[in-house]
Amino acid sequence: MEQKKSFSFLKLLYRLLFLGVIVLGGTFLYLKFDTFLNHKEKAKLDIQLEEQKLELKKYNTYTGYNTLLNIRELEKKKVQMPWSRHIKQIFTILQDLKEVTDGSNSTIILSDFEVSLDKIKLNGKVTTLKALYYNSPSGNFRSLFDRFQELDFIKNLEIKNYEKSDEKYFDFVLHANVMINDGK
Repeated sequence: MEQKKSFSFLKLLYRLLFLGVIVLGGTFLYLKFDTFLNHKEKAKLDIQLEEQKLELKKYNTYTGYNTLLNIRELEKKKVQMPWSRHIKQIFTILQDLKEVTDGSNSTIILSDFEVSLDKIKLNGKVTTLKALYYNSPSGNFRSLFDRFQELDFIKNLEIKNYEKSDEKYFDFVLHANVMINDGK
């Protein structure tokens, strides 16, 4: 009986060992097949990635695309200035002073007016230099210099020189720098 028990125990042990070998073999074959499929998928993705890199390289060498990238970079660095508001303020001053008199024969005549993003230039004539700098005590006349000085986007306002154009007028040129970032 002992022989029968040991024989049946060995038979069971061999069957379990055989079953274990089959399970391990199946697992090994599954992993090999899965690795093969992954390598195949990786090869497809590598080819697709190389094609996309070539396409990106074509875009980068295309000058229109480079220009677009440069424009986008400049737009990020660009400072927004509400020029419409600033120009309105200047034109209001110019309209007020187009040809005014302070009651004492002082007249301002403005002519050429140039505006760029960083500078303003204004040519004009005055009968007396007081019209450029003098404010009347009654407050009914403000000087050209003070009117421009009140603008929050103007800096380095100056009138470098005056020139006697005829017996009645002095020519002048007013220069000013425009502050970037809306005067801040």
